[in-house]
Parts: sequence; structure tokens; C-alpha cells
Amino acid sequence: MKSQEIKELVEKETGLDLKTRTRETSYLIARGLFFSLCRKNTIETFDQLSKYYSGDHATVVHSVSKFYDTYSKEKNVMRTFEKLDKIINGIEDVINPNAYSISPELVTMLVDEIKHLDECDVIDLIKFRIKPYCLMIKNNKNESRN
Repeated sequence: MKSQEIKELVEKETGLDLKTRTRETSYLIARGLFFSLCRKNTIETFDQLSKYYSGDHATVVHSVSKFYDTYSKEKNVMRTFEKLDKIINGIEDVINPNAYSISPELVTMLVDEIKHLDECDVIDLIKFRIKPYCLMIKNNKNESRN
């Protein structure tokens, strides 16, 4: 999926125009969501992504950093990130976020795929996919207890 398509997906999900120049939190989160999804799912540089918002590469770097450091701690933001990431990667129905167990077949498939990754890709997988997903599951479990 290309960045333009990701932009349209985020705008549809959030109901916001990402080019709107404002510092309202909802727009900051939406832009951070867009830039983070693009960095994860495309090969575009920070400078290339800056064309989607009237800023420069530093704006994109700050937005991605702020997204992971601050906004990703909010349950609804991470749910949206995971939902859109699954749509982008065409796996929206592979794992049910409300399920707390994974089939042995899926685990075997994942392990086989991970064996073929280089070290940097494994680190990215853990940092940007597994940790956020585990955080989401933990939050879901805590919600169901309350």
C-alpha cells in the first residue's frame, strides 16, 4: 500500500483532513498515526513523507517520536493503529484482538517467518508489532476484569 492510500485510510478512520494546520491533539495523533504507519509499511523517507503535511523531515521525525512515546500509551490509539496496520497488511482477520490464545499452527507459521528475517527486522518486529500488540492484549484483559 502506498503512502497516499494510507493517508486516505487514516483520514477515513479519523474523519480528519491531515493537511489541516492545527495543533489540536486529535490532529497530532492522526498525523502521528499516519506517519508511523507509513514508516512501518513503506520505504519512504522522513523527507518524502513531509510532502503530505506542510512541514519538513524534522516535523515527521517529531511526530513519529511523539506518537510512540506518548500517544501509543492510549488504548484507543493503539487499537486504531493495529486495526489500520492489519488492513494495510491484509491480515485484519488473522488474529482476533479479543482472543487471548493463538493456535499452535499460527505460532509455527510465525516462527518460520521470523527465521528468515535479519536482526534489524526482528528488532522492528518486536518493537513495532509484538510489544504494541501485547500492550493491547494486557489492556483488554484489565478492562474485562473491571
